Amino acid sequence: MIATTVRYRDAEFIAYDLVIEVWMLEVARQIDADAVLAPWPDEIRKEWRIQATSGFGFGPSPALDKFVDSQQRREQLACYFRKALQSLTQLGSVLSPAELARSGVGGNQAIYTRGLPTPLVIEVGEQFLALIS
Repeated sequence: MIATTVRYRDAEFIAYDLVIEVWMLEVARQIDADAVLAPWPDEIRKEWRIQATSGFGFGPSPALDKFVDSQQRREQLACYFRKALQSLTQLGSVLSPAELARSGVGGNQAIYTRGLPTPLVIEVGEQFLALIS
């Protein structure tokens, strides 16, 4: 697996691309579920979904500094992060290759021969939450 550095302001962490993409897609799903949607969460939802499912062949770029430029946005995104974490804890211990393929993560050309441990995605989600908190 290839890794990407995720940055926000002066802090950062490194995680595997696939795990970041699964996280970004889950956050996009949580934003989808929001009935009252302001323009900026819709922008991050679209961008993160594209990055998670297009299979560009290079690491994802969450661009947190671009999207989270105020306390209000930070709080709102943290709320989506918490919802995504809660949703992930409801899943099994491993996302199967079939589940990964169905999700569209990595693009249509992606082939998964093994599953992805859900705790890895949760850990990265917690790192995202800590980064913006």
